[in-house]
Amino acid sequence: MDLIQLVISIFIFTNIQLMPDCGLVASAKILSLWVPEVIKNGSAEGAILDCDYSYSQIETQSLEIKWYFRHDPSPIYQWIPPDKPQILSKLFSDHLVPDFTLGSDPFTLHRALNLHSLDTTLSGLYSCRVSSNIEDSFASKQMIIYVEPHIMEFHVNSADRPRTARHLPTDQEYNWVNLTCCVSGSYPQPHAEIKRTTEWGTIQDLSRWSSKVVSWFNGSYHIKVSAILPISLKDPRIVTPYLLPPDLLHCEITLQNTTFKRIISKPLPLSVTGSFNTDSELKGSARTPFTAVILLYVITIKFLLFIM
Repeated sequence: MDLIQLVISIFIFTNIQLMPDCGLVASAKILSLWVPEVIKNGSAEGAILDCDYSYSQIETQSLEIKWYFRHDPSPIYQWIPPDKPQILSKLFSDHLVPDFTLGSDPFTLHRALNLHSLDTTLSGLYSCRVSSNIEDSFASKQMIIYVEPHIMEFHVNSADRPRTARHLPTDQEYNWVNLTCCVSGSYPQPHAEIKRTTEWGTIQDLSRWSSKVVSWFNGSYHIKVSAILPISLKDPRIVTPYLLPPDLLHCEITLQNTTFKRIISKPLPLSVTGSFNTDSELKGSARTPFTAVILLYVITIKFLLFIM
């Protein structure tokens, strides 16, 4: 029994370290991982990614620090103290400052990555692994280097009746509008939505009735979102969205996980609303009850004057 207790005591002792005024210190463990979350391409010359960790004295003979990029199981960077750090990735050999140091502790000296010549190829998930023959600690964070779109266009043009409009009433002609939002030369993949603001101030998202085409070319994304909709005068037989002449149309562009946002707004052009008499048709329905009341009032007054 005494032998078993002795073995357990030795095992516990080798997994902890007594430090002056600090009490018991655990084995190798990542304390914090600092990775810039969002960087606009061209706004910074470099970035430091820091992996701060603790370790016990007995682990100094087996300590290893490795960095990984995205989901590649092979490390891009490795440091086994007291040797010099190694850059293991061809991509990062052009972007890492060799032998970069941080602090003065010989067992945490080369823990950080110092990136230079930043571009979108360095955008992705970064993981730090600190291990020894006693402990293994792992942490990950995302860094996005984004590029704002070079081209952002919103087109509102007349269109022919689409084949998918067979369900609409055939006893009435509709003016059709092609709404197209184009975004080119951005990273990461942009998100574009077509929306409408009605004369009452309500906003309707038309994404459900839009089609989208995404392409990748020369290291950036290109996207086109379009919707073909009719202009109607509140025809109750139409079950799909339709536009009204006073509507204001929008193309809303965002880049995922960034603060970038642009909204391009356009009214319906007269070339597609010219056949609608908005004063007599759209507002006429609202004026009809009022006109009837006035007419009834005039008839009543004339009748009272007649019988008097």
